[in-house]
Amino acid sequence: MQQVRRPLEIESVRIATRSATPEQRRIINARAAELMAVFEAGEDWRPADHRFHNAVHDATGNPLFRQFIEQIQKAFHDIYETPFGKPHLARTPSRCTARLPTRSSPVTRTRQRN
Repeated sequence: MQQVRRPLEIESVRIATRSATPEQRRIINARAAELMAVFEAGEDWRPADHRFHNAVHDATGNPLFRQFIEQIQKAFHDIYETPFGKPHLARTPSRCTARLPTRSSPVTRTRQRN
């Protein structure tokens, strides 16, 4: 599943970095903060993770990212109680919780030139 999902997630972040509106960036940052707060409180972080990823997918402007990821997740959750038989994976938020750079950040300026 990760071999299919990871490229979609990376591309959605790349596109969202370039096309997110200021309001979408605010929402993404708020969802990232919410996710980390819920995780640090020891609560079930998965609903917050879902909201965070949805905010990124929405910022791409392409509804197919969200639709494909949701289909992959549904297939994954229908099959596994613990991801890949490793319960610890169900307790760790995704690595995609970093905030999106602003349009003026060095990372974004470099990407826009390429």
